[in-house]
Amino acid sequence: MSKQLASSMKSMKILICSLLICSLIFNNKLGFTQNQAKEMSVHLGVFDFTDEAAREFYKIAPSVIVGTDLYKKKNISLQVFTGLSFASVRYNSRRHNLYLIPLNLVGVYKFTDLETKINPFFGTGLGIYYKIDKNADLEKAHDSFTYGYILNAGFDFPLKKTKILTFDIKYHFTMPPTFEEFNYGGIIPSIGVKIPLSQSSK
Repeated sequence: MSKQLASSMKSMKILICSLLICSLIFNNKLGFTQNQAKEMSVHLGVFDFTDEAAREFYKIAPSVIVGTDLYKKKNISLQVFTGLSFASVRYNSRRHNLYLIPLNLVGVYKFTDLETKINPFFGTGLGIYYKIDKNADLEKAHDSFTYGYILNAGFDFPLKKTKILTFDIKYHFTMPPTFEEFNYGGIIPSIGVKIPLSQSSK
């Protein structure tokens, strides 16, 4: 990675963090409370690696994603996500397993309200990723942390009984833990369900 690219990524990280902090302070002053129609979501998807070497070796990784709103007001929300992406491949007659666990903080904007049949949304944020490689060739599992950035877009489809069917695509742009390792960034298309945890305050 060039020094210029590394510097740009560091500046972007500082900028996004600053924007998120300013947004939290601003919205708290406006009564942006935690008990305004918070939702929990559960998604099933497939992690498609964008790095050619990682894609060639791991193919794809089935994923489970769980998230919830930390704060919410009108069409803006701050969400946290975690989950597990798992890939298992046979290499040199041995099974090689990859576990990828994210912790993502994402600011999301919905373009419409819940009165419409289709609710598109867009989000961006930051992520921390914990990766574990485990196979018979290693004396112990190799693990590492890295960080990255997220772009998120999709659609919500309100259903009966307050549940919401959701489809989204998350793009994870991650930094490789070391230059020798794969870049574990990728795209996760997923489908899931959102369930309200509380009612909107009046």
